[in-house]
Amino acid sequence: NTVPTFQWQRDAVDIAGATGSSYTITNAIQGSAGTYRVIVTNAGGSVTSSPTILAVIDRSLLNLLSQVTVAASGSVSASFTVEGGAKNILIRGVGPSLTGAAVQLADPRLTLVNGSLAMIATNDDWGAPQSVTGGPAPATASAIAAAIAAVSASPGLAIGSKDAALLIALAPGTYTVVLDGVGGTGGRAQLEVVDADTGLWPRFAMLAMRGPVTGDKHLIVGFNLAGTVTRKYLIRVLGESLGVNENNDNGVLVDPVNTLYRGESVIASNDDSGPDSVVDAAAAAAGAQKRIGYDAEDFHTLDSTLFLDLQPGSYTADIRPFSAPTQSGEVLFEIFSVDDLHPAEIAPAITWLSPNQRALNGADAALGVVAVAKPAATFRWRKNGVPIANSDSISGSQSSVLKLFNVQAADAGATYDVVITSGTTTVTSPQRMISVLPL
Repeated sequence: NTVPTFQWQRDAVDIAGATGSSYTITNAIQGSAGTYRVIVTNAGGSVTSSPTILAVIDRSLLNLLSQVTVAASGSVSASFTVEGGAKNILIRGVGPSLTGAAVQLADPRLTLVNGSLAMIATNDDWGAPQSVTGGPAPATASAIAAAIAAVSASPGLAIGSKDAALLIALAPGTYTVVLDGVGGTGGRAQLEVVDADTGLWPRFAMLAMRGPVTGDKHLIVGFNLAGTVTRKYLIRVLGESLGVNENNDNGVLVDPVNTLYRGESVIASNDDSGPDSVVDAAAAAAGAQKRIGYDAEDFHTLDSTLFLDLQPGSYTADIRPFSAPTQSGEVLFEIFSVDDLHPAEIAPAITWLSPNQRALNGADAALGVVAVAKPAATFRWRKNGVPIANSDSISGSQSSVLKLFNVQAADAGATYDVVITSGTTTVTSPQRMISVLPL
């Protein structure tokens, strides 16, 4: 029956002067984040309240872009994860408006797909209406032009040009946009994904870029980090873990090296990655796959991994072969914001899937997949719709990489897909085939 006293704490430490029945935080900053409790005391003793966690939201990943060479009848792609609510996204495939000596992609086309690689929206010429499957109404050319101006996207797009663009509001989830040339044409193009909103939340939690690397044409990826404070980021370049066959001739760069710049200054560089429980925990928190394509007993990967603190600003990743110029192939560049704001579950979504593969009769083949998911995804590969079991000729049937040994002519024509499960949610990949070539 005595008058109680109050003492508020943050992270189990008394807050000076916080002795009222309520505690107000004004102008919250990152240093305000923490676990808050109040201890109430009277003559009968003390009780401590249940904890209240305060997370201070700030922008982080703002955009991602790369100027890449799109092969004839080929494509490049970018992936991104939206969390916290619906977000307006600006996506551009710039070709004719690029300047320089390189042959530009004359007629870029954008195709936006969801986590199971089903089409959501497309655009060929940015001034023409974009095609959207359900969801929001297609954006007009004037709205796209206004969004380009608002985010200062460069280069600008001339009225009537054949550059491609999408402006679309997307619900939380992971998406991929594919850039190719109309009619199977190739050339140099710029692919970019931009946060077209000005608020702090919702946000990008992951950005990724798939593209080719050769000894004389590195994959150069630029990205901008917004906000006010230094944050932790997980940056990976996946090559070998995408699925490599015995002869390393399936279009994947086996051993990429990533060098990160801010301006002309090297921030960090990495070639191969070893086991690291801190990195594994960061990957799990952000929904990134752990130890992609490897069994539990493997200790090292030829993929590149950086886990580091980065300040807001502009950065460039220079991705090259370890053994130039003899190596070439595609890689998947990923950057994840790592903090305590990620949701408890992230629905599984595919950000990489091997194309159809070719193998000599009696040689090996591999099919790989990369997925964003939380909790960690499980995989089940199928042949002609029937789950595959490991054997002397097959391994990885429940891994992200399926390896087939001593492929025979009888294997031609079979279809392969993978069922990916996280929690109670499942996605199934499109089917892939392996062509068997005579010796």
